[in-house]
Amino acid sequence: MSWNNYYEQEKFKREEAIRLEYFRSQGVSEEDIEKIRKMDMEMFRSDRRFYERTVSYEEKTDCMGEEGKNAFLRHISGGKVESVCIDYSKEFWWLETIEDEEMYSIISGFSRQKKMILDSIVMNGFTRTETARRLGINRRTVYLEMMRMRKALESVHARWYRQTKKEGGEENV
Repeated sequence: MSWNNYYEQEKFKREEAIRLEYFRSQGVSEEDIEKIRKMDMEMFRSDRRFYERTVSYEEKTDCMGEEGKNAFLRHISGGKVESVCIDYSKEFWWLETIEDEEMYSIISGFSRQKKMILDSIVMNGFTRTETARRLGINRRTVYLEMMRMRKALESVHARWYRQTKKEGGEENV
């Protein structure tokens, strides 16, 4: 299952304590705080019910082989599965998933800061402002580094665009 109740409950309790402390510091009445707490608990229970009853279509193991795929994935992939192991303990594990050799060599050549920015924005979905705050750098620096990375990857994008245009025509681009 994809829901670890103990972990999620502990996380919920920590977050709830922080929220309740904030509400009290802002002068919210105890009656309103209790209503908010009940609504939060109901939302937590709803999430738990949903995730406990949802079938995960992801791989069961980090090493994807025939035995690592669930029945649904084996069915849609036609049983053709390559054996791929990804070491998620590495800081930038997602680099191993890049199939384009040129893109891999460009991105792996980026500085650690650029990779951290890329990881934060692309892989974790943070905004530039959140990324700057997390990394302790200026928001303008994040913007400039993103522009430099975009410039470095222009050749890969241009090649991809030409390939797509050849294969599918204008309407698919």
